[in-house]
Amino acid sequence: MAAALAAQAPADAAAPGAADRTGSPATALEDGGRPALGDLGGLRPWLEERGMSLEGFLVADLSRNFQGGRSTGRETLRSLFEASFTLDTEPLFGFAGGTLFVDVQSQHGRHGTELLVGDFQGFSNLDAPGFTALYELWYEQLFAAGRLRIKLGKIDASNEFAFVENGAEMLNSSAGFSPTILGFTTYPNPATGAVLFASPADWLYLGGGVFDGATQAGRPTGTRGPATLFGDPDDLLFVAEVGVHGAAAERRLRRLAFGVTRHTGVFERVDGSGGTEEGATSFYLVLDQRVASRSGQHPATGAAEPGPGVDGFLQLGWTSKQISPIDLHAGAGLVWTGYVPGREHDRFGFLATSVRFSEPARAAATFSDTWELAAELFYRIHLTPWLWLQPDLQYIVNPGGDGLRDALVGTLRLELAL
Repeated sequence: MAAALAAQAPADAAAPGAADRTGSPATALEDGGRPALGDLGGLRPWLEERGMSLEGFLVADLSRNFQGGRSTGRETLRSLFEASFTLDTEPLFGFAGGTLFVDVQSQHGRHGTELLVGDFQGFSNLDAPGFTALYELWYEQLFAAGRLRIKLGKIDASNEFAFVENGAEMLNSSAGFSPTILGFTTYPNPATGAVLFASPADWLYLGGGVFDGATQAGRPTGTRGPATLFGDPDDLLFVAEVGVHGAAAERRLRRLAFGVTRHTGVFERVDGSGGTEEGATSFYLVLDQRVASRSGQHPATGAAEPGPGVDGFLQLGWTSKQISPIDLHAGAGLVWTGYVPGREHDRFGFLATSVRFSEPARAAATFSDTWELAAELFYRIHLTPWLWLQPDLQYIVNPGGDGLRDALVGTLRLELAL
């Protein structure tokens, strides 16, 4: 999918370089939210007292293509169910800084990009070929008062690297991470790997990871265990990221990150020659920024509290034009929170994201257009403490770069916290 789907786990306040989210489109409970199933007859409070938590999400997208693309006037419906378990090692075992996380996901439905639009970037980050899998299973340990973090297991790389925090509510997959990253091990194909993050200063972090890269060789890792990490194919994905961030919540800068990835697999040249190249390198840059904010007063106590705010982001990504159908990506977005009176948890936002089809691919007649541009507008409604409804409209110019008419596609997303 372009995994962009952002999806989510336990908070890592001590390791600000990586927002610990899950690997799906499900969104963690916001302020004022609580699950529809409540405390499960006392089970949730019992687990919390022992450092454990159990969460569930159901996300569904109903999309209709109003014009252009591959099929006008048709709809697609798809859904994702996610259940996760988190264990803090300290309450039960007296071992501070350890976290065990288990996440199961099941995706079903018709693929919107393939059936409706034919766009390259993927207008819905929920789209996938359909799967049921143990999606993530990892153990994480903090050291040095939280300045060092190590994670081992089956991991969604986009929860650690290249993610766009302020793009989490947007449906277009490119808002999650740059599609120029070749062989990225993310939704629907997380992979066995290891991650190391260090924070030598409150405002600086350094991170690196290595992951099983078997999906590039046609062995999807999302529904598999670690066998391909230690056997054939022996492809690996290496990721390194350095970033700075605001050390306090009131700082405007949320995160500025630069990263590089290196995949050791074999990639076919896109010029139609049938040739191949060993390995692929990609680069990305992400800026998450608080653009504007207003403080308010609590209606009962009169105490100061955060008011409406505007958050924005910028993305850049680039890679080799010889082996990638796209060699450049640029994206930007804005999200307004709490600007509708009485709707402090509602959000609305805008995204523009574009990819350039590489020159060798266009010379080989794979693409007839130079760019694909997607513009997205959404409004996210917090209907109840456990239910969100999100109307979304996208206009896609040159979908897929192969001569299709510009598309106008609408999606209604429903998210349910169980």
